[in-house]
Amino acid sequence: MEEIGVSRKFGKALKDNIKDIIERNQITLQVALEELKKVHQGLQQTEKNLSGLVQGLEYFGVGEDRLKNNECEIGVIIPRIYIKNNLKNFGKELIELEKTLIVFSELSIGSREPLQVRTISSSELSVFLDYIPQVGACIAIAIERIVALYKQMLEIKKLKAELVKREVPDEKLKGIDEYAESIVKPKIEEIATELLAKYGAQIEKKRKNEIGIELRNSLKKLANRIDRGFNIELRVYRDNDQSDNEEGATEQDIAINQIIESAKNIEYSKSSGEPVLFLPENEKGGLGPNL
Repeated sequence: MEEIGVSRKFGKALKDNIKDIIERNQITLQVALEELKKVHQGLQQTEKNLSGLVQGLEYFGVGEDRLKNNECEIGVIIPRIYIKNNLKNFGKELIELEKTLIVFSELSIGSREPLQVRTISSSELSVFLDYIPQVGACIAIAIERIVALYKQMLEIKKLKAELVKREVPDEKLKGIDEYAESIVKPKIEEIATELLAKYGAQIEKKRKNEIGIELRNSLKKLANRIDRGFNIELRVYRDNDQSDNEEGATEQDIAINQIIESAKNIEYSKSSGEPVLFLPENEKGGLGPNL
């Protein structure tokens, strides 16, 4: 509805339109009624056309992309502004995405499985990747924790903005920035420690140290991309007759439950203004693959 330009006819926009019609000072009730009738007719026509569109899509077999039982999918929406609508930059970011996510595979199942592309969408530059639930669960925990950190930083940013409006001196605001910066790096370390403890028991010590370094870098990259408007979604499908009871649950069942629970907490606020995390990723302190 957003892409075909009809979403603005519903929801808050509709409420505001009706409110404007009724509250207009110079208007009479009869004129208001006539205007509201036009709005109502327009909504009826839009609803009729949308219903016809849906029925047509169903007739031709164009519908929801359904996962198979115990299948897991991770979708990454890359903002066009981030890659400057440049094909070369998009290709570089896909390579960087694979480098970022591959460590979660070795951490959770002990091997680096190549990323399998399920779907690519051009409208929002989205790529959807197939994962086994065990790897998906590891990534789900990481994203859930990072989103929680990002929201915390946004609240601090909003607080600072309010203080700026109230003309609080810059020297007084400096402490807010220092406090925010002091939270981010320890939190990334905390997430890495949690994942290593949960999934890294089977990895030998020397290799575990190497994975730990790579994992921390991947967490920084994921955090920075979420900070800059990336959206990472997780989906998993399980038959309704499968029990959620942990007693007798397989490793796969536990992983699926983890994805379902984490996905509930992964909600994004639209990124606006300057980034709030500022985590360096490479030796020069820059972000990503020279973008």
